[in-house]
Amino acid sequence: QMIDFRARSNDLTGTIPSYINFMTELQILYLDNCDLSGPIPTEIGDLAYLNELHLHQNRLTGTLPTQLGLLTNMQILYLDNNQLRRQIPTEIGQLTQLKDLLLHRNEFSGSIPVEFGSLGRLAELQMNANRL
Repeated sequence: QMIDFRARSNDLTGTIPSYINFMTELQILYLDNCDLSGPIPTEIGDLAYLNELHLHQNRLTGTLPTQLGLLTNMQILYLDNNQLRRQIPTEIGQLTQLKDLLLHRNEFSGSIPVEFGSLGRLAELQMNANRL
């Protein structure tokens, strides 16, 4: 089973396929700077072993799926430089192993979830250039 998939800085177009959940042992996923568009599929929450997710510098749209909160092994989550919008889901606060969370340069609005207070291991949080 594949545990590490890196396809950064490629001309991948289109959306992240919902069948990404077939990569059940995946721990590291790099799809940054690939010109991907559309929403982050909810099926990403099925990747129970995922601890690094790099989706920054794409054209991803829509809201963050609440299923991200199921990824309790997540340590690095880079979603910056996209077109993600609306509220940041409170479920992100369930990612208690999170060390780096980059959400800057999106279109998030509303308030920062109080559940972020549970992120005791967080070393880097970037949320600038949003509508928070």
